[in-house]
Amino acid sequence: FDPENKIVYIDADMIKNQLLFRNIHNTDVFHPLGYPSPIPLIQYLKKQKIGSFFRQHTGVVAESMGEIVWIPEIAVSHKYRIRSKTKNIFRISYRRISKYSLR
Repeated sequence: FDPENKIVYIDADMIKNQLLFRNIHNTDVFHPLGYPSPIPLIQYLKKQKIGSFFRQHTGVVAESMGEIVWIPEIAVSHKYRIRSKTKNIFRISYRRISKYSLR
């Protein structure tokens, strides 16, 4: 567990398509860990008090078909969480190269 959310461990068997790092899309939906259902990503980021400048400059790790796996420094998707039945774990790390802080 990384309290800064710069390293994430996910259930590798849940990954069905290629992972990529991309910009946020206005139509993105995200299912945050612990939430009962997905919500619009922009709404979630506002709830997390992420300002508009950083919302515009934050990327996400997503499957090539569009589903968001992880928002670095913010949250992992509920779908990709590690469960007791998880057999294979995939580790992703992130390092911000900008001098600006996310929050």
